[in-house]
This record gives sequence, structure tokens and C-alpha cells, in this order.
Amino acid sequence: MEFEVLDFSGVKSCADVSSAVVEQLHEAFSTIGFLIITNHGIEEKARTAFKECRKFFDQPLAEKLKVKRSEFTNTSGYVQVEGEKMTSVGDLKEFFHVSNEDSTQVYLAYIGY
Repeated sequence: MEFEVLDFSGVKSCADVSSAVVEQLHEAFSTIGFLIITNHGIEEKARTAFKECRKFFDQPLAEKLKVKRSEFTNTSGYVQVEGEKMTSVGDLKEFFHVSNEDSTQVYLAYIGY
């Protein structure tokens, strides 16, 4: 299978996106459902974010529990392994959610391993 590859070098904002690029996006998502975007400029930001996440999850449990997610707000904070139960068995993941003040959008949901 071959994927559409879009080069985003030179794209710094929505105003920089040409109608040709919009058409390529539409075509890729309408036919294949997937595409590859290159030169988008977020590589370093993504590496930094993952590095910071790793530093958090590598801490001892006692440190992570200092920012435990509240059972009442149920939006932001740390949840330890088996801290959530979708069945009778606790989930085998840990994660940290960060959301905006009114909890309408989650900015980061990272599953530690």
C-alpha cells in the first residue's frame, strides 16, 4: 500500500496552506484514510514532551501520587496501575491527564510503561 506524503516545509500557519494541499489532505483521508506529513517542525517539541513524560513516570510511586487525579474532578492528574477498573480487574496502565480549566479538552494523555 502506498501512502500520500505531504511536505509541510514552509507551512507555519493555516494561512500558508494552499488549496492544493487541502485537496491532497481531502483525497488522502477520503481514499486511504491515512497520510504522512513531513517537515512539520514538531519533531523537537515531541521529543522534549516524551522526555519530560519519561522523567515523570520514572519517579517513585510516592512522588507520582503527590499529583494524583482527584476522584471528584476526574479530569487532571496521575492514575497508577490498576487505578481504574473497567471490569473486575484493574487496568494495567498508569497515566497522567492534563486538561484546560473547564476540562473541555485533554492536552496530554500519556500512558506510562
